[in-house]
Order: sequence, then C-alpha cells, then structure tokens
Amino acid sequence: ISRRMFPNHYDRDKLDEVELHNKLRHYIVNEVISLQTNKGMVLAILYFLFNVISVTLYINQSDQPLEQCVQVLDTCNWTLYADIGLNVFFLFHFLLRLIAAPNRLKFWFQMGSIVDFCTIPPCALALILERNWLGMRFMRALRFMQMGEILMTFNSTGTSIVQLLVLMLDFVSVWLFAAGFVHLVENSGDPWKPNSARTDNFTYFDSVWLTMVTMSTVGYGDVYPTTGIGRSFMMVFIVCGLAMFATYTPYLYEFYRSRSPYAGRYERADSKKYVVVCGHITYNNVKSFLADFLHPDRGDRTSRVLFLDNKRPEPELTGLIKRYFLSVQYFEGSALNHNDLRRVQLEHSDAVILLCNKDSDDTKSEDAATILRAISVKNYCSKARLIMQLLNYKSKSFLQTIPNWDPINYRDENICISEFMYGLVAQSCLCPGFSTLMINLISTRSYIPGTNENLDWKSDYAYGCDHEIYTVMISSDFNGMTFPEAAEICYKQLNLLMIAVENFDNSGLAINPLPDQFTIRKECLGYFIASSYKDVCRARFYCALCLNEGIEIGFKPCKCRLEAAVPQLSTVPAAKKKRSNVQLIPLSEHKSPNNNETGLTRVGSVDSKSSTATDINQLRTVRHLFSQHSTKSTSVDRGTLTGAGMSSTFDPTGNYHWSPEKKFEDVDL
Repeated sequence: ISRRMFPNHYDRDKLDEVELHNKLRHYIVNEVISLQTNKGMVLAILYFLFNVISVTLYINQSDQPLEQCVQVLDTCNWTLYADIGLNVFFLFHFLLRLIAAPNRLKFWFQMGSIVDFCTIPPCALALILERNWLGMRFMRALRFMQMGEILMTFNSTGTSIVQLLVLMLDFVSVWLFAAGFVHLVENSGDPWKPNSARTDNFTYFDSVWLTMVTMSTVGYGDVYPTTGIGRSFMMVFIVCGLAMFATYTPYLYEFYRSRSPYAGRYERADSKKYVVVCGHITYNNVKSFLADFLHPDRGDRTSRVLFLDNKRPEPELTGLIKRYFLSVQYFEGSALNHNDLRRVQLEHSDAVILLCNKDSDDTKSEDAATILRAISVKNYCSKARLIMQLLNYKSKSFLQTIPNWDPINYRDENICISEFMYGLVAQSCLCPGFSTLMINLISTRSYIPGTNENLDWKSDYAYGCDHEIYTVMISSDFNGMTFPEAAEICYKQLNLLMIAVENFDNSGLAINPLPDQFTIRKECLGYFIASSYKDVCRARFYCALCLNEGIEIGFKPCKCRLEAAVPQLSTVPAAKKKRSNVQLIPLSEHKSPNNNETGLTRVGSVDSKSSTATDINQLRTVRHLFSQHSTKSTSVDRGTLTGAGMSSTFDPTGNYHWSPEKKFEDVDL
C-alpha cells in the first residue's frame, strides 16, 4: 500500500542504492585493486607474499596426517592461527574482486575464485569442527603466476628477464600443484576402494620427485603412484608436462641467445684513455685499425679501444679481440641507441671513430648511415670529438646538418676516401712517388735491420717505411725561436726531422714557415718524421743546459729541469744572501768585443769566437726559467741601481741588468 501511495519515494531510494553501489565499485576498481595505483600495487604484493607463506605452511605440515583433531584455544598451535589470519585476508581480497567483477557469473569460474573456494572453507570448518584437514591448500601455489603481472607493471628489469621469471613462476606453480595433488590422493586412497591409501609414508617430497622425473620424461621408477586417481592424473600430467616443455624450450633458448657476453658496461679507469669505434666493424677493418693504432712505435700503452656494433663478432674477429684483450673490448649495441652509448661511457672517451664500408656499391646509402650515426653521437654528447669516414665527396655538404659539428673547438674531422684517393693520384702526376711517400708516412710499420742485406734498395725503402708523422708538445727551451732555428737544433742535436709547428692561439698549422712568418711560443705543437714516438719525446724534454754539458737528451725530464721547477733563489731570505763578487758596470762604460755599443748580440750575427748558437739557446733557457722569480728574488725596484762605487741600468723589461760580456761557462748558475 505504501509503495502504491508513495511510488517516487521508493524509486528514489533504489536509485540512491544503485548509485552508492556504482561509486563503491568504481573506487575499488580504480583505487584499491588496480595495479596502476600505489594501493593496488601494495595489495597485489601482499597477496602474492601471503600465498607464498600459505604454501610454506602447507609444506611444513605435509609430514603430518591429512586430518587430525586440533584445540582451537591451544596457544602453542601457532600454525593454525597463522593459517586463519591468512585466510581472513584471502576472504577480504575475494570480496573486493567480487564487487569489482564486471561479470559475476564468469567470476565464479575463474582460477583465482576456484582456489579460494577450495582453501578458505576448510579453514572455517576447522574452527567449527575442531578438526584440521590439510586438504587442498596446495592450490595456493597456482597464485604464484600473479607475480608475472606485477613484474610487467613495474617494468623495472629488461623484457627478457621478466619473461624468464614469468616462465619460471608458471613452471613452479604447476609443479607444486601437481605434487600436492598426488600427495593428497596417494595418502587418501580411492573413494570407491576402502583401505586403498598408501601405508609407506609417502611424503610431499616424494610427490615432488615423482612429478619432476615424470614431467622431464626421465622416469626412474623408484617412486610411482598406486591409486587409480593418482595414475589417471599422472597420465594427464605427462601430456601437459611435455606440452609445457615444448612450449618453454624456445623461450629459454631465445633468452640464452639474448644474454650476450658483449652486453655489459664499460668500467672506466681514470688513468686509461680510450676511443670508441663504431660503424662497419669487420675482421679486416679491425685488424688494420688495431695494427696501426696499437703499434709499439706509438709508445702509448695506456690507450684502449672500444668497438660498438649491433651484431656479435664472428669467430675470426673474436680471436683477434682475444689477442688484444688487454687493450680492446667489444660491446654489442648500436650507435643510434643512447643506452648503448651510455654503456660505453662515450662522454668520457677521447674520440669517437666512425668507420665506413669502403667496398660498398651504394656510396650514398653508406654515407647516409654514417651521418646518422654521427648525429646520434652528437645528440648524446655534443662535446665528443668525432672522426668519421665518408665515401663520396658530395656527402660533405651534409656535415652542417650534424648538431654541434665544430672542427675548431671540438676538433671534429671527416676523411673523404674518394677525395683523398683522387688527390693522391693528382699529386703523383705532378710529382711521381708522392702517393707512395704519403702512404708510408701515415701508416705505421716496423723495420728490422738486416732483413734485406742483399738488396740495398729494399733495406733503404724499409728504413723509410719505418718513419711516420708524430706530434708532440715541444720543450719550452724553443720559445722565441724561429722555425729554421728549432728545426736545425732538432736535426743536428736530436736527430729529428721537424716539418711543421702549430701554436695554440688560432694561428693554425705552419708547414716549413719562413723565419719572419712564425715564432715558436709556449705550448707549441711540433710535427716530426721519426721512427717511433719514443724518439720524438726528445724534443719534448729538450734541455739546452744539459746538452751544453754533454748530457744526452733522454725520454724523460732531466734533473736540472726538475730542479729549476722550484728555483732555490726565490727561497733564500734577502738578509741571508751573500753579496755578489760581480762588479756592476754602467751601460755607458760597457763595450762589446764586436764594437756593439749596446752589448747585445743578435741571433742573426753570432760571433763564433765569443758565443755559439748553443750559448744563445742556453741564455734563453736561463731567462725563461728565472723570469718568473726575478721579482721575488730582489728587493730593488726597476730602474737604475746605484750603490757604493757601482751602478747598473736595467733592460726594458726591468728584470735584468747589463754586465760585462763573459763566457757562459764562467757565469753558469
């Protein structure tokens, strides 16, 4: 009667109830059990861990009878209380999934629902009947498969590792489930046969062993089922096990292949310099590159070479890499992938070298691939030094499309093979033998004396091939010299052939410059033709003082240079300095032997009786070593020094005063 009298009131209550149910379902679906939220992720992880604990408790109790009386109020029976707490959580999770299920009918037949039906009610009956039944708690092992969904959601590891973990969890789930079922039916017996249960203490471990040897088709026969249900189940399980092995074997093989031994990460050492080589990596390319780059004549034993290619090395290349295992390392990856560039720590490398396929028929495609690699490298690290090979000279027009391509600041370089080849041919037409000379200079070879003693021309040619072009920072004793002066010293005294110099002041490279075109300054780079880098080091550690004393220039800094690095003159207090016995003569009274009124001796007009070129170089060396400390070593201001019976005039720099001309050996400090 009330519904007929107030129909709108009851319809409104029904709508409110439906709306409340929809809000609750929406909250559970999107907030509580969704793996995209923190709450859902925590709930899923707890559900997985509690299933693992439940299976562990089952295995722990499997050596006891399947059914036994229990005292609910017995506080010592902690496994019962733990099992009750776990099943309460499982019941709560079941209700959440039931509310969130879009189709309630299908939900009852899902695997998770069937597992809950078979495990939760026996626990409730144990409390009521005070009889614990081990029952079908082994079915909780099937819920291990849920961990694959969690790993996929996290995506914290590689895809191949996630797939392997999912396969392992599926295998373990089926294995433990089958072992638990065999253990149950063998200890319970066939329902239609009384007293058909086994009496030989068939443990859970025996059932695990039985299912494993059966699934692997080994079948030792030491353990076998005796009940009808157990044998029927094993027949089905054999078919399922074979299907599982056949399905999982390709995945396992693919995972083994994907785990390349060259997929690691380069561990950089602070003292090790290294270059990264990408592009066309083949046995012939790598062999010729390493033979030149790691040649003993180069003298650098600390450099390493990292090869990066998107395929595994061939057996020939693998053997070559093992031969140079102290200096070479191979990585499988692509220069177009920033993750692979990060693995080789490209940002810390000295240079990135891009090799091309010189035998390619399609030069445009090959150059396009090289330029794409260059763009990827520069996008990853703009300051990386890039050295690349190109086949077609027309491809050089695309270099401006490479981001941060800077030949000046970053010393980026491109080598056009066709342009270089045609240039050598053209120069050889003008000067026969030019191409042979240049090829011998840029390729590193070794000469063993006495190998061609019968043929003099072959011996001379091999000796010439042993010389290459090397660069080194020349000694500061060359400061202020012209190129002919420095080249003469290098040739006569150091047995080196200097062909070019380069100052680091954007003046560029100067090849055999005239005296008025170039002056050597501090931190000057010299270009030499020599047989090894060790020989060139003599120009780096050249010392005029040691050479004048007859000491041979070696391959490391001399003692006088190390001592001059911290001059003792600046460390002696002014009060403790002894007076010098040298009389200071005014400039006006000084007359030089060659009637030079100023007392200066020009470099271009040296008197061989009073001085030599070596003396001038030594004077420059002394001036260079002590100019930094002259202001600290004297308390006299710049100008004219006057004293008791003596006076002196300083030079325009204010650092030195004129004195009577003497031989260098007499005033050597």
